[in-house]
Amino acid sequence: RLSVIAFNRGAVSPFALSEVLEIPAIISENRIDPVTIGALPVALEALVQQVKKYETLAVKAAINRYRETALLAMLIHPLIGDADRIEIIFDRLLEYNESIIGKWS
Repeated sequence: RLSVIAFNRGAVSPFALSEVLEIPAIISENRIDPVTIGALPVALEALVQQVKKYETLAVKAAINRYRETALLAMLIHPLIGDADRIEIIFDRLLEYNESIIGKWS
């Protein structure tokens, strides 16, 4: 059993079957089978939902180069969430990664 990034496929409720989560799974030669966990404790479920919202917004921002969406994603993330500093952090991330992601307007 390993922790993998995989489709939920009913392993963790109430997340959608197609939701991608980091979950324990049994890996065989031709399959990755998530281990059924069921319902998470309420506080943990809320944290996972918050991080999933961050991920969704971050991907949308990256694909479309939406600065405001990226800032909202950072505001939502439980480890960042500092409204007074997110623009500074975001601008530094853009500057540091410019050779990989190019310039954002």
